[in-house]
Amino acid sequence: MGVVPEEVRNELERSTKEIAAGSEEKTIDFGAYLLAERINDLKVDLQRQLTEVKQDIGNLRQEMRQEISRLDSKIESKIDGLRQETREYIRHLDSKLANTWWMAVSTFLAVLLSAAGIIWSIYNTSGR
Repeated sequence: MGVVPEEVRNELERSTKEIAAGSEEKTIDFGAYLLAERINDLKVDLQRQLTEVKQDIGNLRQEMRQEISRLDSKIESKIDGLRQETREYIRHLDSKLANTWWMAVSTFLAVLLSAAGIIWSIYNTSGR
């Protein structure tokens, strides 16, 4: 085989460059495909994580509602207990006050009767 004509050589070089350029485009296209696939995988993973976070937040809200409800019931029962104790204490004080009032009236009547007795005895002994 001898000498390859210049025109054929130029055609071969041009074809080789086109093939190389096409190969680069395919490599770039494949790289873009891999990048797009990776981005999609990340998107799916982030959506899954977002869903999990939303579920966790929902669970925490439910737990907080239950805890608040439990504490509310506890506080309410303690308040009811304190109300009952206060009522009993007021009744106790009221009965003490009533007893003190009756004792004051009794003391007044005793003093009045004693004074009347003293006046009566002075009147009877003074010799009319």
